[in-house]
Amino acid sequence: MKRAILSVTVLAVISVAVFLTFRTSGTGNKQTPAQIQEITGDGTEFFALHGWETEKVSEKNIKIPQEFSKAYAEYALIQEKQGFPLKDFAGRDAVLFTYSVKNYSPNGKEMSAELIVCDGIAVSALVYSTDGLLKLEVI
Repeated sequence: MKRAILSVTVLAVISVAVFLTFRTSGTGNKQTPAQIQEITGDGTEFFALHGWETEKVSEKNIKIPQEFSKAYAEYALIQEKQGFPLKDFAGRDAVLFTYSVKNYSPNGKEMSAELIVCDGIAVSALVYSTDGLLKLEVI
């Protein structure tokens, strides 16, 4: 009887350990290489690391809003799902890079990409159709 209780206890401990291990790794872990990647140059290498072939179109200094409008909050949610720390940089100066996407054109749609960099860190990235109907996560 004691042996059976010990076996059940050991199995329960192992099950909990396995559950906690998988719960804190993989899709449950929001920290991604994009979050901590330092951006140098024009950012095209960032997209290349994630399979996108891009060509820089523009670069503009911006200020990330301190308080997000409804539209910006929706955008920030997309960034959060990808693991980007956009919300952590609210109110800060940043650089917005825009690109044309060269290796993806679903149904002939022209695709663009954007990357927001603050203090040399990618804080936001998105690939989208120029008509605004299609938005894709970068990573």
